[in-house]
Amino acid sequence: MRDRIRLPAGLCLRPWKPSDALAVLEAFAESVMKRQADAPIATIADAEQWLQRRQDQWRRQVAYSFAVADSTDTALGGVAVSNLNSQHATGWTAPRPPRPASSTSTTGRQSPNTANPAAYQDSTTDWR
Repeated sequence: MRDRIRLPAGLCLRPWKPSDALAVLEAFAESVMKRQADAPIATIADAEQWLQRRQDQWRRQVAYSFAVADSTDTALGGVAVSNLNSQHATGWTAPRPPRPASSTSTTGRQSPNTANPAAYQDSTTDWR
């Protein structure tokens, strides 16, 4: 797997690094982001621990969290691939895979997230 993926407009995906701690702290200061953290991030030390957990996941090959960086290598955001499936060489960028196609909502109708499995094709990444 490559450690850096070049994107259009001078952006790239790269593993998070310790110097991204301030960007992580600032990002998780937003109220909508606070609930997405796996632990509270209120200090630089918290942000450093968050980064360490991302590096640990990468090292254990259980998830791959990338910083989205600009042409100056400043972290602007992030994306993670988890719920890895080595048999199919895929991973999910959504919080979790869709429910099985047989699931139904409380109205008895098929849930929108399972009615069209092809809609999730863009959420998987082939890491071969």
